[in-house]
Amino acid sequence: SIQCPNQMPKGWIVPTAGLSYKWRRMTTPYHPPVKYSVRIEGHRTSISLEPVFWELLQKAAARRAIAVNTLVARIDAERIRSAMPPGLAGAIRVWLVTSELQPAHEKDGEIASAVPSDQDLSS
Repeated sequence: SIQCPNQMPKGWIVPTAGLSYKWRRMTTPYHPPVKYSVRIEGHRTSISLEPVFWELLQKAAARRAIAVNTLVARIDAERIRSAMPPGLAGAIRVWLVTSELQPAHEKDGEIASAVPSDQDLSS
């Protein structure tokens, strides 16, 4: 798998094919997933995300003043606690949509749960 740097120029991607970094301009948000290397509790793993989701993840981590790896670990911990855990990449996408694109789910800068509470369901 190819490791992508944590900070790549905005709008640029590293293609998954090939062994060297060949930066090219991303001209559309529609792009197949790219493998990114992350560490969760000291263990290396890779996630395949579309560049638009990776950029949202980086921005979410920056807003919280934490590393992307730390945010991914928190999302992973929440994912594992769910009744039917999705894959990590899917959990990240769901978390981004529910916490970043719907700010009402974010509470005091904490990791917002992708699963609505009973109170949320009754309103």
